[in-house]
Amino acid sequence: MNIAKFLVALVPAVAVFAVPAFAAGPEDDQAIRRIVQQWVDAADSQDADLMEQILHADSMQFIPHTKAPGGVMKITRDQYVDGIRAKKIGGSPRQTQIHSVELDERGRNAIAKLELQSETMIFYQFVGLSKLAAKDWKIVSILTDVVTR
Repeated sequence: MNIAKFLVALVPAVAVFAVPAFAAGPEDDQAIRRIVQQWVDAADSQDADLMEQILHADSMQFIPHTKAPGGVMKITRDQYVDGIRAKKIGGSPRQTQIHSVELDERGRNAIAKLELQSETMIFYQFVGLSKLAAKDWKIVSILTDVVTR
């Protein structure tokens, strides 16, 4: 087999394997914005069942600049959902502004930068999402800075 025939046969095969498993598109941006808004709405309405669906089972929220050991409060999904169910978290409507959504090159991970404002607090947040095996976006991490008005 000469080199030209070899390359003609090889290039299409390489192209197939070079295509990412998940291609990012405008529908991903919309889906991420929708999930983030549902997450905010679930907290504001204290809907623990919806919150369980939106957050990945292993998700974590980190709140730095607190009096927690090491200065960072860590909240698991179960702790967060339990707090919502017990009406200790959420319950106050907030205005949501999603400043940006950034996807990685493969379209599998994203960060949403948002600001939430209630009458008494402002939340500046980076919400990390991942498109997992089911091809549904799930929130896997939340970094929150809280400012009291």
